[in-house]
Amino acid sequence: MPDIKRQTAIKCTIKKILEGNYVQKPGWEPNYVEISGKKISRANILAAIISKETSLIKIDDGSGQITVRFFSEQEKADNLHVGDIILLIGRPREYNNERYLVPEIIRVIKEKGWIEHRKKELGSQEVSAKPAKKQEVQKKSMPQAAPVQEEYLDNEPLKILESIKKLDAGEGADIEAIIKQSGVKNADKHIQEMINEGEIYEIRPGKLKIL
Repeated sequence: MPDIKRQTAIKCTIKKILEGNYVQKPGWEPNYVEISGKKISRANILAAIISKETSLIKIDDGSGQITVRFFSEQEKADNLHVGDIILLIGRPREYNNERYLVPEIIRVIKEKGWIEHRKKELGSQEVSAKPAKKQEVQKKSMPQAAPVQEEYLDNEPLKILESIKKLDAGEGADIEAIIKQSGVKNADKHIQEMINEGEIYEIRPGKLKIL
């Protein structure tokens, strides 16, 4: 197997994924959606779940709606419910002219302030994480799901997350203190990757919080 570099998850709206040009690459090269010259093979989207079936959910971020298909990861949909606001890292795919997402990471967002933060990040790209039509959302009868955990290949990111939890008294944790507390080699590199993935957020220069 060739050495494939993991692509950065790009923050964008569902509308951009639906309207972009889908490019299917041969072999191990990742497929992507091309938007204004930017190639998105992994998308970072904040949206609301508006419907759910056995192996898929449909999400809406105010700019559009798209299906998330679970395939072999079907069990991960069990802890998700209609009405949940989620942060999704997923790969755009297309089959029979249908554009959809294959999930890698899904986290339920409890603090609604992140929606406003995402609006600011994306400017005027119409992010609201609210369904376009209220009647499309089924009545929520189950308690809010706990976040779905990513399976890390190693425990270094987990050490960093634990350090942030211990050091954050409400105003964020100092990056230098996190690096020292975690004892992780190349912690700064891991921290930048986790920011790109949406795992953590730099609330202000030098201060990190868990999303």
